[in-house]
Amino acid sequence: MSKFIRIFLHFLLLCSLLASQAYAAPAENIKQLQQAAETGDANAQTELGVKYLSGEGINKDYQKAKEWFNRAAKQDNAVAQFSLGLMYAKGFGVQQDYQKAREWYTKSAEQGFAWAQFYLGLMYARGEGVQQNYQKARKWFSKAA
Repeated sequence: MSKFIRIFLHFLLLCSLLASQAYAAPAENIKQLQQAAETGDANAQTELGVKYLSGEGINKDYQKAKEWFNRAAKQDNAVAQFSLGLMYAKGFGVQQDYQKAREWYTKSAEQGFAWAQFYLGLMYARGEGVQQNYQKARKWFSKAA
């Protein structure tokens, strides 16, 4: 995993923790986080997904990360939607699929999540899974700024 992705995953974890301080717990409290996630708390589900994706305080497991992100994404959690986009864009535990990445990034970006807007802009600037379009790239970069 590249250094940038590792730093970004830590950033996601931090965002998730700040959004849900009730569940901001070290590794020994994973059980509490799991219980909250199982009751349907989208922030806890997202945080648990980030932990499984990054291996922070828990064994890295891409399938479990995807499962928890999907649960939270169904509740319109923008961080979870972005995280699914990242998994598909980078091929973390799934076959790389830019179309699915774009779909998840778009759902998150339309809710105002700046990282999703930025990554969507990158996709259009690079032509990854979409026709290269600098005007659309600029639009998403501007929203992210």
